[in-house]
Amino acid sequence: MTKGIILLALSVLAFLASWYCLLWVFSSSSLAAIECNAQFSFFHENLRCRWAAFASVLWILTGITSISLLYFSVKAFKQSNNKAGA
Repeated sequence: MTKGIILLALSVLAFLASWYCLLWVFSSSSLAAIECNAQFSFFHENLRCRWAAFASVLWILTGITSISLLYFSVKAFKQSNNKAGA
């Protein structure tokens, strides 16, 4: 039961981090759009033009982590319910 609660709390934190990274993508994209001609990549010579790409990768990774942790927390809750019912 406590394992499921801990995993659920970590899932919520990862979900919030994912939204923060998504907002970071929009913010860094809009701030550097003129300077970078709306071309963002990891290998751009200007550091400001790289931040949107870094934030995009972090957004995807934290989103996948959030979904994975949610899956494992639901699985842990089901296992604890099966043990309690048996």
